[in-house]
Amino acid sequence: MIEKRLEGLLELALNRAQLRLNLPTVKVRSVISKRQLEVSHSIGYSMCLGLGAMPAISATIITFNEADRIAEAIGSLSCCDEIIVVDSGSTDQTREIALARGARVIECPWKGYSRQKNFAAEQAQSDWILSIDADERLSMELADEIVYWKKSAAEGSGFEKACDPHPARQPREARARQGEASRNDCRAALSQGEKAVSMPRRVFYLGRWIKHSGWYPDRKIRLYDRRVCRWEGDFVHEWLKVDGAVSAFKGDLLHFPYRDWNDHAARIARYSELAARAARSSGRRGNIGRLLLAPPLVFLKAFLLRAGFLDGWRGLAIAYMGARYVFQKEFRILR
Repeated sequence: MIEKRLEGLLELALNRAQLRLNLPTVKVRSVISKRQLEVSHSIGYSMCLGLGAMPAISATIITFNEADRIAEAIGSLSCCDEIIVVDSGSTDQTREIALARGARVIECPWKGYSRQKNFAAEQAQSDWILSIDADERLSMELADEIVYWKKSAAEGSGFEKACDPHPARQPREARARQGEASRNDCRAALSQGEKAVSMPRRVFYLGRWIKHSGWYPDRKIRLYDRRVCRWEGDFVHEWLKVDGAVSAFKGDLLHFPYRDWNDHAARIARYSELAARAARSSGRRGNIGRLLLAPPLVFLKAFLLRAGFLDGWRGLAIAYMGARYVFQKEFRILR
């Protein structure tokens, strides 16, 4: 948590020029790191002299009893211009915490994952939507890329090259040679005319970041133009239908899906029931062969073919849980 008061004269280096502003007292409260303060928007003043208007982004989060996670999710969205939380009747402090963090909270009865997310997007003031779940966070790298995306869109140049938007990572000699020009040239990997952007999602599971097991990079499309994109899917596996080009960010979307082992098991039970219901509604019938063969195949695919063994005992747990999900789903369809 960072809490600071800014008062009086503020000097900014903007477009290679020194800018002096007399600002009123501003209280900054945000769950961000020191490095994120290097991004101009982090303290709430967005000044782009000589640029066109930067495209606004509305972040949307759908929630139900997420009091222990919603604050961190909102805190990671400093690159967005608006944050909307659509809550489906939480009985904890989810709505109060979201309001205290500056989000606009809307109560809406549960409609299903895709319709709930579409409803959230319809409430936004901006056409560009960044949709995340309460158990997800933007990494600093991803937040920085989104800022560069907005800046390049304002310049009208598009994103013509993919490069690291963090020159501080480069060797000192390289930084000295490239100087400020390198900062201005860095762009996320995005081309003109894109309608959505995907991002790799990294999962934190039982105390460790997972690098294999089919869980990474696990790209998800989360930044999109609502005018040509829409969430689809009736039950648990919603997806975003995009009418246009999809580009890619490099920074990770951080995912904290399970609080513990029991939470993972409970999710499998709930999701397998929803998946079985979706299968039955589409006319699919149960198959004893699939019930017997699919779970071990899923286990071997995750643990061996997708190198789950490199994740140690967590990779073994992931493979087992994957097989368990398939078994429960097929059993419920057969039943």
